[in-house]
Amino acid sequence: MIKKYTYAIAFVCVCIFVLPRSSYGQLFFDSEQSRSNTFYAGAVDISLSEESLEGFVNPAQETELSIELREDNGSSVSYAVESGVTGDADFCENLSVDISQDGNSLYGGLIESFEIGTTSEVGDWMLSFELDSEANISEGMQCTLDVSLIAWDERALGPHVGGFTDTETFQVTLTSSMVVLNEVLANPTGDDSQDGVSGEWVELYNNATNAIDLEGWYIEDEAGTRRVIGGSADGFPTTTLGETEIESKEFLVVFMNSQVLNNTDGDTIYLFDSDGVLRETYSYTQGSENKSDARIPDGVGEWIDPVPTPGGPNTVEIFVEVAKVSENFQELAVDDQTEEDGDNLLLDKSESLEGVEKPQEIFEASVSFEEVSDPQDDVEENVAIEDEIIIQEI
Repeated sequence: MIKKYTYAIAFVCVCIFVLPRSSYGQLFFDSEQSRSNTFYAGAVDISLSEESLEGFVNPAQETELSIELREDNGSSVSYAVESGVTGDADFCENLSVDISQDGNSLYGGLIESFEIGTTSEVGDWMLSFELDSEANISEGMQCTLDVSLIAWDERALGPHVGGFTDTETFQVTLTSSMVVLNEVLANPTGDDSQDGVSGEWVELYNNATNAIDLEGWYIEDEAGTRRVIGGSADGFPTTTLGETEIESKEFLVVFMNSQVLNNTDGDTIYLFDSDGVLRETYSYTQGSENKSDARIPDGVGEWIDPVPTPGGPNTVEIFVEVAKVSENFQELAVDDQTEEDGDNLLLDKSESLEGVEKPQEIFEASVSFEEVSDPQDDVEENVAIEDEIIIQEI
């Protein structure tokens, strides 16, 4: 028994020496060389000059905002743009935006359809927002555009296919501002320092579907002279009877009550709300006597220089001051004098309306009138009655 045990120990010792530890490890390792792979190390870093932008939008003019996109790491990047729109649906769906970068157009169309493909250009973004002039919008509606820019190293396949990425976001909040400057009379007939509508004045128009109280809003010129709505100047109220509310699609005239506006070199008129936030501006070059600067159509049109119409619609008109219309309204005659003076025209009684030569800028005209009284009660049959005829551009 002792002899067999000795043999067993000897056999185990031989096995240990036959399979040394170093030989065992070499059975599981291999070495290969690759000559076609290249590895890059770096970083992607973009930044924006602003994280949020705010602006007022009205149907009379575009609102322009800007933001700068920078690449801060010195490497070349590509980026994709994602966006979303939230806010008052009626307002958002009537907003459009044009976006350009260093003069190159990136997008133009409705804000709700905003989309830009992959690009590698960085620089200044110009955003120009416009509200549909025919939209029915109330004051103070809001629309928010959220924009995300996802950047990656341009040598990668995309933003989510390996490599580093960087995402920057900015938000644009737009608010409807429906009260606009509508007409300006800087040089009235006679003394410019007269009070009320006889002197200098600025007319406002409300494009909103709701009435707006403008108490505390104010008009200011380049020299900083201020006229506060609901206040007074030179002892007289700045509006008729001190009123401050402006109804939907109506007018409010703000009186300067002294010589404020520059007639010689022109001036800039600023409209501020009661919080001192600038809502709109208008600049003119000079003020011709008794010629106003006015938007046509009201609240949304381009500025021209018709005759003053404070508190009323701005139109290009021919005024037939005294006219006589027969009972069946088929014949027209007027007083004995014919006179042309600017936009006013008096016809000779022997002329008919069809014979009136229209000014070059008027292409179509319509005649509107209403009977002053029943001709059977006041005059004999076939005797003309007096009325006023207005020929208005269509």
